[in-house]
Amino acid sequence: MAAQLVGSRACLGSDRRSCRLGLPENATSHLAGDGAQPRIRPTSVAAPVRRRLRRRRSCDPLRDTHHHPSGETSQTVSDKSVVLSRDTLVAALCWLLPLAFLKPLMTSVSLGGGGSGGIFAPSLFLGATTGASFGLICNYLFPDVSANPTVYAIVGMGAVVAGTTHGVLSAILICYEMTDAPGIILPIMFAAGLASVIARVIDPESIYHKKLSRRGESIARGHEMHHLEHIMVRDVMLREFPRVNQHDDVTEIIRVARAHPTIESLPVMNSEGRFVGVIRPEDLHRVLDSDVSPQLVYADDITLKAPISVSPDENLLETLRDFGSRDIETLQWRSTPTIRGISSDCLCVRTSCGVTAKKCSQSASRVASVCPEMPPPQHARLLGVNIGLLATGEPFKHTRNLKILAHTVICSLREFWLMRLRLLSVAACCLGVWSMPCAAADAANSAVTDLAQVDGDFYLQGEYFGNVNYDFFAAPNMGLQVVALGDGQFDARLLRGGLPGAGWDRGSHNKLSGTRSGSYLLLEGDDYQIEVTPAEAVVQTPQRIELARLPKIHRISTTQGAAPPPRAVVLFDGTSTDQLDNGKITPKGLLDVGAMTKMPVDDFRLHIEFRTPYMPKARGQGRGNSGVYIQQRYEVQVLDSFGLEGVENECGGLYKQKRPDVNMALPPLSWQTYDIYFTAVRWSSEGKKASNARITVLHNGESIHSNYDIVTKTGAGKPESAESRPILFQNHRDPVRFRNMWLVPTGVASLQQVTDALPAPFGAPHVFWHTTSYCASCVMLPNSCNCCCRRCR
Repeated sequence: MAAQLVGSRACLGSDRRSCRLGLPENATSHLAGDGAQPRIRPTSVAAPVRRRLRRRRSCDPLRDTHHHPSGETSQTVSDKSVVLSRDTLVAALCWLLPLAFLKPLMTSVSLGGGGSGGIFAPSLFLGATTGASFGLICNYLFPDVSANPTVYAIVGMGAVVAGTTHGVLSAILICYEMTDAPGIILPIMFAAGLASVIARVIDPESIYHKKLSRRGESIARGHEMHHLEHIMVRDVMLREFPRVNQHDDVTEIIRVARAHPTIESLPVMNSEGRFVGVIRPEDLHRVLDSDVSPQLVYADDITLKAPISVSPDENLLETLRDFGSRDIETLQWRSTPTIRGISSDCLCVRTSCGVTAKKCSQSASRVASVCPEMPPPQHARLLGVNIGLLATGEPFKHTRNLKILAHTVICSLREFWLMRLRLLSVAACCLGVWSMPCAAADAANSAVTDLAQVDGDFYLQGEYFGNVNYDFFAAPNMGLQVVALGDGQFDARLLRGGLPGAGWDRGSHNKLSGTRSGSYLLLEGDDYQIEVTPAEAVVQTPQRIELARLPKIHRISTTQGAAPPPRAVVLFDGTSTDQLDNGKITPKGLLDVGAMTKMPVDDFRLHIEFRTPYMPKARGQGRGNSGVYIQQRYEVQVLDSFGLEGVENECGGLYKQKRPDVNMALPPLSWQTYDIYFTAVRWSSEGKKASNARITVLHNGESIHSNYDIVTKTGAGKPESAESRPILFQNHRDPVRFRNMWLVPTGVASLQQVTDALPAPFGAPHVFWHTTSYCASCVMLPNSCNCCCRRCR
């Protein structure tokens, strides 16, 4: 038998809170004792009950995600039980913000060079980096009301994708598939919908609409743009337009521009009459807004050089696609007459004779004009609007010219950032709004570590054990585990033979559920109904035939308070963390999560005592989660799995690899123990794996893994290698606490050797104290309450 059962009748002290919990005065150390380390005797007195601790928040739809056992920096990003320091925040932002800039830059380089840039990958990346940065800042400024930065990253991804593509459903499905967390659906629906609406207000066209428009296709007007295939560049030429010399100053350029107000861009010619580039109105405004005198700035200083070229034999549709794909408005001479193009919305095109030739869509945002090889420059006009400038120039190989790549990259980057900056504002709005429901949900899932803060459900949750009244029953004893689910809801398991590690045959059990009414709980199942009070549980048949009365009991691990042997390394005794990295001591002298041993380990024996918080509304991996990462490779899970089946990712399990032989988890706020005996992997001289690691684990004194062969790392652990690594006590953002931790660097081969090595009373049979006589006034135990009822005296 593995754990000592302390019954309700033994509560003889004057501490009323201990009495209400059914605890003996000298056994409160296993339930919310926050002071010094326990004495060597397993049932010794611990420090007083905790008074006040800050509640830990747990608003995180991704709580099922299992975090990598990394060091302090990555822990800080996912940790909300430790307040972010300024240095940590700056270090994280120094990584995330440059990444948010580099990704668009590399995408622009890829697009500008003719490669593939993608839509979803850049949007997801930009949303994740900016969202995580926003979440870190919120965590630093408002640690008590903000959510996990991971939540902001995922919400940012969904918001940017929805705003870019206007595809709300696609954003939701992508984020859900990446996380496999149902809790993320609601925030992503909210953020994606809001982002799509705001993005449509800012720009009605999605990125797909823009790509089609640049290819000459309009969704609104069908395939009218394909009529441009029949219009050649030479058909839209006008042969007279003003021009300036590259040596003219800005004053002269302004005079020419005022004389021809309909000209959008002025051509710049060199002394040989060859076309150099164009000057746009924004170029002139830039000079006029500066402190430099216009007489000192010449045309050549502000000329936009032509980066690429087209042939006058090309049609307008090909030209539009060439302009649109690179966001280029002017083109260089190739070996034939040169074409130039700038932005303009048009309905029809005029030839050089001034006669309307073809109609085109209003979506035609790029048009062009041409000139013969050497004669005077030519000028194209669309609906009376000057839209292009042409002249001859020096030929060059545009596909190999570095200037082309630089210009196209700059234009692509400008387009990319204009789109993304708008969407970043959308994502920030969504993230800010989503932080409010996260803060509201925080209170619902908060972790309680102080008995003064527990609700009424806590006093009904726990273990009940007693004898069966009928001889024909298959087992003489019966156990009941009642689990609080919040808001007065409960689940329970009725176990024939007793409790886990205390008589239960590990097979037969019945599931029940019920709702609390005051201090009374009625559990109902297919075969039984049970009336539960804080003192006892009465098991009945559906016909209300009483089968058993089960007093409430509290178990104390038989290894609780075990003293370290002479050769042991004391990791934590309540006073010092010299043997730990990132060891943080709480105000009550307990060890916080996230610590890691300074010494690497191979073969060892480890004793730790841990306590999970009371989180009745949390579920699964979000309920008191931590873990013992041996060599940062093999995790023995720590979780509030009380009353559950006990699978691979629950308390005592080798994470996602092997479930415990029996679920020995005690109720939350109870002190529990792990005694771990580990033998490291053996490697051959050639560096090959000779034998697997082996582990024996005793949870609250009961063997749950006996000399088990670990075939590989567990979960997110580091890969196996010959390198010795330390032990990490995982930070999963829940306020799990540790105490009385020590390690002996040695190996133990079998469970029998383990048992022989442990001090008495390890392995001693359970002791039961229970009674059917209770105080009717205060539902306390005889001789333990402070009311005036004589039955208590």
